[in-house]
Amino acid sequence: MKKYTDEEIVEMIKTVEDAERLCGKDEKLNLNLTDTDKSVEAYKKLRFVIRQLNQGWVPDWSNLSQRKWFNWFYFSTGVYCRFSYSYSYNDAASATARAGSRLCFKSRALAEYAAVQFKSLYEDYLLN
Repeated sequence: MKKYTDEEIVEMIKTVEDAERLCGKDEKLNLNLTDTDKSVEAYKKLRFVIRQLNQGWVPDWSNLSQRKWFNWFYFSTGVYCRFSYSYSYNDAASATARAGSRLCFKSRALAEYAAVQFKSLYEDYLLN
């Protein structure tokens, strides 16, 4: 698969269907769920889209200096208020993890893009 810059990939992936068109045949999104849980479906879609946006990049959890970006949302009375970004870090004295490892990005730009472009998927995942 050809690698694109962050700017190029965000122009190419605006929907889940766009991500499906760009992926290999063995990587298609499989939404065969045994239940109708909206949050599970949204999570699977987010994982899929993020995998496509990251273009094969996989976080190296043994590399303490590698930044891993996550979307972090704040909600008030069930209403979306704002979002921010965080990254995983640790040192000899502490370790912090604030988001699921499967929803992390290789760059802040991709995290910011996904937070805006796929806001409704995040809302379905976090609020349903």
